[in-house]
Amino acid sequence: MPWAASRVAALAPHAKGVDIALAAFGVGKGSAKMADEEVRKIEIAYPTAFASAARAGGARVLAMMTAAGADAQSSTKYLRNMGDKEKKSEALKFDFLGVYRPGMILGNSNTPSALGFLLPLLHWVMPSRYHSIHKNDLARAMVAQSEQAFLALAQGKGPAAPAVKILEYKEMELFFADSFKSHGPLRVG
Repeated sequence: MPWAASRVAALAPHAKGVDIALAAFGVGKGSAKMADEEVRKIEIAYPTAFASAARAGGARVLAMMTAAGADAQSSTKYLRNMGDKEKKSEALKFDFLGVYRPGMILGNSNTPSALGFLLPLLHWVMPSRYHSIHKNDLARAMVAQSEQAFLALAQGKGPAAPAVKILEYKEMELFFADSFKSHGPLRVG
């Protein structure tokens, strides 16, 4: 049995009763020192196995983090990997697939904290799809959109066929712009 299939078979029973799966796997800054095969395992195989197990367990909604500019046809290896991850996620045929394409993710160990102050100052000169986003805001958007999609499906108001929604910064911002004012910061990690 291939590696991924054995992982799916092992994980699927643990996903029984799960309605929504959130996948935010990534290598981070260490990928430059890793073999391509290892990077692809972490960036594509692991999240795909996780999502496959969730689907086999009955999940109807998947939120998958990729990256701004993801494209399976890209000449850039990283963006090509992210595009491959999106294609594999779409092939799983969740009732709703939210593809989250953040620019630089702030607030994690891979991003110097000084960039958290500098990058937002530069947003006005950058296309919105490349705006930086704090890890908590990314999590907030993934959870909120997934809950909305699942609620619509549960109420019979969801799409008749599997739906894919790509969310870049502007679409994600709708879920966190006013959230901090009313709920305070979301704690992640």
